[in-house]
Amino acid sequence: MDDFPVLYDMHCHLGFCPDTARLARELAARGIGGFCCTVSPAEYLRVSACDLGPLWRCGLGAHPWWATEVDPGQAAELAATTPFIGEVGLDFGKKNLATRDRQVENLARITAAATAGTLLSLHAVRAADTVLDLLERTGALGRCTCVFHWYSDSNEALTRALAAGCYFSVGPLMLRSRRGREYARQLPLDRLLLETDYPSESDSSDPAATAATMSAALHDGLLQLAGLRDTDPVELATSVSATSERLLAL
Repeated sequence: MDDFPVLYDMHCHLGFCPDTARLARELAARGIGGFCCTVSPAEYLRVSACDLGPLWRCGLGAHPWWATEVDPGQAAELAATTPFIGEVGLDFGKKNLATRDRQVENLARITAAATAGTLLSLHAVRAADTVLDLLERTGALGRCTCVFHWYSDSNEALTRALAAGCYFSVGPLMLRSRRGREYARQLPLDRLLLETDYPSESDSSDPAATAATMSAALHDGLLQLAGLRDTDPVELATSVSATSERLLAL
C-alpha cells in the first residue's frame, strides 16, 4: 500500500455518515480523496457546507431513488453554480418505474443547467441509452465530463458512451458480476476510475471504521482490476489517480 499514490474514490456517499467532515479527514489520512456524491439538493447543501479538506469534492445530487424529494427548479438553479454534479441519472428497474417521468424531468433540468466542464457522476439502470439521449438533447454530453458509475447496461450503450468520451468508475460491487468484470477488463485505461459507492445509509455511524472499510474496498477494487487487466497495481494506480486528479481539478 505504501507504494501507491493517493487513491481517489470517484463515487461514494460520505454524507451518509453523521460526521461527514471527520470521515473525509479519516480517509485523507489513509491517502484517499475523491468525489462525494449526494442524493438530493438538501443533502448537497448540508455536505457542501462541511470542511471536506483539499482532497475531496462534493457533487449536487438528484438520485433517481429519491426523485420525488427533488425540486427540479431548485436543482437546476444549483446545477448552474457548481462544477460537480452527482449522483444523478435514471433507474428504470421495476421498483422505480413509478417515478420515471419525475426522474427524467429532474435529470433534464439539471443537465440543461450544467455549465461547461462540469463533472457529472451518472446512475443508469436499464436506462443508459435514455440517459445518453437526454445528455445529447441538453448538450451536456458535449460540454460536460460524464462518468457512468457501476455500469451494468448493454454493450451497445457502452460502446456509444465510449465514443462520446464518457468515463467509467469501477469498484468491488461492480466486479461481483461476470458482466461487470468483462466491462472493467475492456475499458480504455484513460477512461477508467475507481469507486466504492460506500458507505451505505445503515452502516456509516463510526467515521474511523467506515474509513477503514472504504479504504479496504478501494484497494481491493484496484487489485482486482489489475488482475483482470494483467497490469501492475502500482502502474494502474498511478494512471487512474492522475486521471482522477485532472477531473477533480486538484
